[in-house]
Amino acid sequence: MDRRDFLKVSGAAAVTAGAGAVKTQAAPPILPGATELRLATPGQSDLPGFGPDRLARRIELATGGRYRIVLDAAAADADLAFGDAGGQLSRHPAFAVFAGLPLAQGLDPATLQTWLAVGGGQMLWDDLAAGFGFKPLVAGHTGASAGLWATRRLEAVSDLSGARLHVAGLAADVVRALGATPIHLAAADLRGALAEGRIDAAEHLGPLAEVAPGLQPLAGRLYHPGLNGNGAVLSLDVRKQVWDGMSAADQAIFEACAAEAYQLSLAEAQAHALIAAQVVTPAKWPVRLALGRELGHALERAARDVVAGVAGLDFDARRILDSYAAFRAMLGEAHTV
Repeated sequence: MDRRDFLKVSGAAAVTAGAGAVKTQAAPPILPGATELRLATPGQSDLPGFGPDRLARRIELATGGRYRIVLDAAAADADLAFGDAGGQLSRHPAFAVFAGLPLAQGLDPATLQTWLAVGGGQMLWDDLAAGFGFKPLVAGHTGASAGLWATRRLEAVSDLSGARLHVAGLAADVVRALGATPIHLAAADLRGALAEGRIDAAEHLGPLAEVAPGLQPLAGRLYHPGLNGNGAVLSLDVRKQVWDGMSAADQAIFEACAAEAYQLSLAEAQAHALIAAQVVTPAKWPVRLALGRELGHALERAARDVVAGVAGLDFDARRILDSYAAFRAMLGEAHTV
């Protein structure tokens, strides 16, 4: 589903009048000798705040045309990368903490940003990322999970045995621990995978997914609140060599543009949630259900075990999770290691 097309045809005119896709500002003429940077993106997405092109033009504008940013989905060694902050999990599982942890281990977007901005999280993220050659900037958020779309019953622990689920982040390890097979697909492939029976369930982040016409006919059940109920952080990753070569002023501009993009994404997510609430109909399908009590408890236990396993990997992971847990303790919560 294309987000802009959906907004045009949904009945929520009162909301959509001001909640359509934010227009990308025209960039200034690029100056002769401007620094050209290639920005890798995972392709198009309907997620709130998913606007790498918008962010690129904003940076060009803020730098007065001293930077030219070229989007290149196929760039393997790009100067910049935009996408789910959890996309670095293959390098180190602790990157999942900065993207957002699953189930009750996670924090809502505002609280997670508080830990990152003033609780030491960003410094820990910088330290971990430096070892892999990049500087991460918070640049967006997906919005909350619409839930888990399923073509089969998923209400008891035994129902997960052999089930093929599209899930992101550490939630993949959580469902694997309970006998499911996690599969990660591009968002554009979810509809086909459900229709062809290649997967039994899929979690699609973003509030508009709940009323997605492309998913409703395929999945008879929509389980709330989903495995990544709080959604996920989107990041702009700058190659460390590029970042270190920037002036302090240019670094501040990149940080400010990314922070602006993040705040805009939160506003878009809220607008999308309002739209979804207006257009949800009392149709028979999908049946909206809560995860079964037994399954919910099992998932929470597995999530705690998975996070504990990450904390035990090495010194970097331990100090990241210690900081995260200390922050959670300040909030009066004790769900993390």
